[in-house]
Amino acid sequence: MATVAIVDGQAAGSFTDVPHGEYALWACHDEDEDGELDTNFIGMPKEGVGVSGPKPKFMPSYEGARFVLDSARTEQAFGMVYL
Repeated sequence: MATVAIVDGQAAGSFTDVPHGEYALWACHDEDEDGELDTNFIGMPKEGVGVSGPKPKFMPSYEGARFVLDSARTEQAFGMVYL
């Protein structure tokens, strides 16, 4: 888990010593800074959420968010959704 600041509408984090392999990233914008993802009465996020890959219309499965980390890959972008 990592926490990063949002500056000018952008946020960037980094991880070190991550072994090559298959991964998926998930992020949330903890707007009220309470350390939790706020949801409504049916469990839909009330704060921004995102996964690795292009900006999703809905939260994809692991298969929809997975990517391979290898020696050629140094960055992984993802888009946030605010419902």
